[in-house]
Amino acid sequence: MKNFPLQIKLLVSFLIIVTIFCGIVGYSLLTLKEVRDSFDNLSITSERLSIVNSINESVNYMYGLIGYFTISNDFQVLDEYREINMHVQNSFGQLRVEIEQDKNNNYLDYIQGVEGNLELYEEQYQRIIANQQQRGLVSADELLNNYARISKDMLATQQQLSEILQGFVAVLEQEFLHTEKLVESNIYQTFTISASITAIGALLCLIGSMLFGRQIGNQFRRLAGYTKEISDGLLTVEIPTEFQQRRDEVGILSNSIHSIVNNFREIITKVKQTSQSLYSSVSELSLQANEVKGISANVANQAQGVGDAMNEQISGSKDSMLAMEEMAAGVSRVATSASTIASNTIDVRRQAEAGSETVYQAVKRMQSIENSNKNTKQAIDSLLQRTKEIEVALKMITDIAAQTNLLALNAAIEAARAGEAGKGFAVVSNEIRKLADQSGQSAIQIKEILEHVRLSTLEANDSADGSRDEAKQGIQLIEQVKQAFENISKSVELVSDDMGELSAISEQMSAGTEQVNAALAELTNNAETHILSANSMQLEVARQQQMIDEIVERFIELQSVANDSKKMLSRFKL
Repeated sequence: MKNFPLQIKLLVSFLIIVTIFCGIVGYSLLTLKEVRDSFDNLSITSERLSIVNSINESVNYMYGLIGYFTISNDFQVLDEYREINMHVQNSFGQLRVEIEQDKNNNYLDYIQGVEGNLELYEEQYQRIIANQQQRGLVSADELLNNYARISKDMLATQQQLSEILQGFVAVLEQEFLHTEKLVESNIYQTFTISASITAIGALLCLIGSMLFGRQIGNQFRRLAGYTKEISDGLLTVEIPTEFQQRRDEVGILSNSIHSIVNNFREIITKVKQTSQSLYSSVSELSLQANEVKGISANVANQAQGVGDAMNEQISGSKDSMLAMEEMAAGVSRVATSASTIASNTIDVRRQAEAGSETVYQAVKRMQSIENSNKNTKQAIDSLLQRTKEIEVALKMITDIAAQTNLLALNAAIEAARAGEAGKGFAVVSNEIRKLADQSGQSAIQIKEILEHVRLSTLEANDSADGSRDEAKQGIQLIEQVKQAFENISKSVELVSDDMGELSAISEQMSAGTEQVNAALAELTNNAETHILSANSMQLEVARQQQMIDEIVERFIELQSVANDSKKMLSRFKL
């Protein structure tokens, strides 16, 4: 595996360790499953042993009941005996089902023996009941003899059942002890084998890691020796071909070192050549720097002459700027006044427009009031019409009430003629007449209320007519006010246009003077800039001369460095 990368080797080692660990875990799980099954069997055996012991105690108690019955002939004891017997049969039936599900044939003889004795118990109990039913038919001595025989049989059955149960308990206890020992053995075996496998796996991993580390360490120590020779300047070192042909990290590192050595060789060769060229170039540049120093002195003298000419130009430009500033101030005041007047006229026009809008809203409001009056008038007319219809209906109600009263009176007369048989009808006719009278009185009251409503409606109708006329007059007056506001707005607009033209002309004049002034200021600034540039040029020339002196010094230092580089490069053996 020497040609495989280090990652693959580590991955293979990791997979081997994981495989060993998985084997340990798998075996442990299987063993733990066996231990768990053993614990389950132990629990089941313990539960069955508890059930059989409980049955045995119940059978012993039944034995005591039989003995007591033999002495006392108390039949209540038999009832308790039967209940315990039924409980024993149920418990044993459940135990039999569990044992049959386990398919364990070791218990079948005990199961069959217990069931046979329980059936004998039931037969003997039935014999006691049958003997009890013979009371009065046979003599008392015969009854007692029968009870004695049955009790003797029951005692024999109980003794036999007790022996079977004791044998069953002994078998269960033996199985319990065997299962308990098996659990302990499985636990100890699981622990021993798991610990052994873990120790063997750890030992194998340790041995593999040591061998792998030793192999990698030897290879890297050889590479470290080559790099030590290279660091000492021996660039003739050649990395062995067997290292370069490897495809793992050792091969990658070997190829990298080989490439570095080759690059160092090329670089050092080029540096030697460059050092020689640098020495020659520095000598030539030193001579050229002295020539540049003389040219810089001439440039400084010319910059001084340019600065003097620019100072004279700045003085004339400042005088022209003062005159233009005075003219611009006058034009600005005219423009300000015109702008103020125009602004005021704009405010007046806005107020006139606002007044016109207010008048327009008032007209709409008056029209709305007029429409409301029309609607009110229509509602009042409709109310008068409904009042008339109600009066007609009330007249009909009054007529019906009068006719009903008359019919009730006739009915009362007929009831009086009928005598005793018509008394009930007379009461009904009397109540109908009372209702008719009440209906007539209510109709009269409603008629009076309608009369008041009609009068109030007529008054409201007259008021609505008056309000409508006043609203029309208000609309006419507001229309006149609206026309006046429109005339004011037009006049103000004309004044505002004239002031706007005057303000525009003033602003144009002010802008012209500002442009002239700006041009003069720019000319002055340019002149000052040229002066500053000339001064800066003088300073730069002075700094340039200083830098040239420093460059000459650096050239001398470079010559010294080139000589030192030659000496240092001579250490490397190519």
